[in-house]
Amino acid sequence: MKNAWIKKSLVIITLAGITSPSFAAETDAPVTASSTGGVINFEGSVVNTPCIIQSDSKSQTVLLGDVTAKALKTSGAKGPSKGFNIQLVDCDLTGVTAAGAAAANYSTATVKFTGTTVSGNTKALALGAADNSATNVGVEIAQNGTALALDGSADAAAQTLNANGSTIPFTANLVSTAANPTAGAANAMVNFTVTYK
Repeated sequence: MKNAWIKKSLVIITLAGITSPSFAAETDAPVTASSTGGVINFEGSVVNTPCIIQSDSKSQTVLLGDVTAKALKTSGAKGPSKGFNIQLVDCDLTGVTAAGAAAANYSTATVKFTGTTVSGNTKALALGAADNSATNVGVEIAQNGTALALDGSADAAAQTLNANGSTIPFTANLVSTAANPTAGAANAMVNFTVTYK
């Protein structure tokens, strides 16, 4: 009798050992947690133009480098030229009228620069009004070696368009707008528009 009771006890203990892990799994489950999130903004636009201005061209910085005041001491003296491009991509050159009717295909694009220019000199951008700006210096933009009007009064030369994209090249440089400039920051800003014909 005694041996039989021991066997039953062992069976009960064994069963308890089998069931206890599943019980532990239910009670040890992690509690769901969350944290404060953030904000995601999406920006874009739909444009009614034959080409898209590549995003890198829309907002770019042209590094003109350091130029000594001595190198610019004579009015009209220029620093080294630095090239930059306005890149047009994803072009559909099929022409349409304002009413949506078919018209001749677009074949050229022209760029117009509009910025604050030096008084009496529409071909030199005025420098920013920072306390440490150089004096008697401006920024010139040229196309094929010819300085451009930067007050919005004239277009640059027309550039032939290609359906697979077009690159419109320019150069920029510091220019002395009067004799004996003083040293300082030489930063300027200009807006541009592209017109298709």
